[in-house]
Amino acid sequence: MGSRSPYPFRCLDGAKGSLLPKILLAIGLVMGMAQPVDATVMRHVFRVELPVAQLAARPSVADIRLAAGILLDRITGDPDLANRGTVSALIAESGQWVAEYGYQRAGARSGNRIGLKSRLPFRLWIRFDHRAVERAVFGAHLPFWGDLRPRLLIWLDTGSNSSEILSASSSSPLRWHLKRVFGRLALPALLPLMDLRERTEIGIHNLSPPAWSLLHQVSQPYHPEALWVGRLQGNAASGWMGNFAVQTGHFTLNWQSRHLHVHRWRVLQSALDYLDSILASRFAVFASHQPVRLSIRIQGRLTLRQVSRIENFLHHLPGVTQPRLLELAPKSLVLTLVARIDRTHLERLMLLAGPGIHLKPEPGHRLVFALQS
Repeated sequence: MGSRSPYPFRCLDGAKGSLLPKILLAIGLVMGMAQPVDATVMRHVFRVELPVAQLAARPSVADIRLAAGILLDRITGDPDLANRGTVSALIAESGQWVAEYGYQRAGARSGNRIGLKSRLPFRLWIRFDHRAVERAVFGAHLPFWGDLRPRLLIWLDTGSNSSEILSASSSSPLRWHLKRVFGRLALPALLPLMDLRERTEIGIHNLSPPAWSLLHQVSQPYHPEALWVGRLQGNAASGWMGNFAVQTGHFTLNWQSRHLHVHRWRVLQSALDYLDSILASRFAVFASHQPVRLSIRIQGRLTLRQVSRIENFLHHLPGVTQPRLLELAPKSLVLTLVARIDRTHLERLMLLAGPGIHLKPEPGHRLVFALQS
C-alpha cells in the first residue's frame, strides 16, 4: 500500500524539517484537541488471502488471478465486474501488480468468499502494489475505491427468538459471517456492545423503519461515519427475508430482499454485496479527464483533529496528487491539489473528509466548504 507517515501530519511542501507539524500541534493544544486522530484508512485493502492446500515457492498464476478478481471486487464495489471483458484483460496482467506474498496456517475461523469455513490447512496472502493497480484501473476507465472508507456501525436484528440486536460479543455464527464478509470487502465495520444503556434505549422496533435520530444519538460513542441497519424476518421452514437501510452524511437508502432464502446468512450475503455497491457508487473515484489544479478553502472553527482528518483524506484519495497547504488560520484552511476527478464528484467525496463539512457555493475555481460544529 506504499509508505505512510507515522505522524498525524506530513510535510506538504516536501521540505525537510518543516515547522508545519509544530505549528498545527500548537494550534491543537490551544484548542484542547491534542488527542490522536480517528483513522478512516482501511488497512490491507490491497492484500488478499486465499485458502490453499499446500505451500509453494511462488503463487500459481491461477491463485494470483483469483486474488486479483477479489481485489477488483473490493475497489470497484461491483461483484459481477470480474465477468466483464475489460476486467478479464486486467486480471490477465495482474501478475505485474504483485508486490509481495507469503503463507500462514489457516485459523479456526478462516472462511472462503461466501463465508463458509475452509478445511484447507494454509492461507496464501498476496499484497498488490497500490499504485500499479491504480494506474491499471484508471487506464481501463473503471471506478477506483481506495483505502479511505466510511466506518460502519451495524444495528442488526437477526430474527432470533430472543429478539435481540446482534452485539460485538454475540456467540451467533452470523457475527463471524459478518466479520469474514466485511474482511473480504475491506469495509471497516463494528457491532454495538449492547450494554445496559443501549438495550434500554434501542429495541428491534427502532430498526424498521430506522429511528435515525435515536440511532445516531446512541451511536455517538462509536464515532461512526455511516450506519447500516437491518432486520431479518422468517424461519427455517418458510425461508428468510430482510429489510435494510444505510445512512452516510445526507445520503439515505432503504431496500429489502427480493426473494426468500433458506439460510439467514444468505440474506446477509446478498444485502452486504448490495451495501458494498451502494457505498462504492458514492465514494469510488472516476478519473475522467486530464489533471487540473484546484483550490480548496475550509471555513469554520478548525481543530487539530479536523485539520488532520482533512489532510489524511486528501493524502489517501485516488486521483489526487500534490496537496499543498497554502494558508492556515484559526478559522480558515486553504489547500491546493491536482485532481483527475471532476469537481462535482470531489464535492461529494469531501463528506468523508470529516464530520460536519458542507459545500458553500462560491463562483470561480475555488471550492469552499463550511465546517459545521
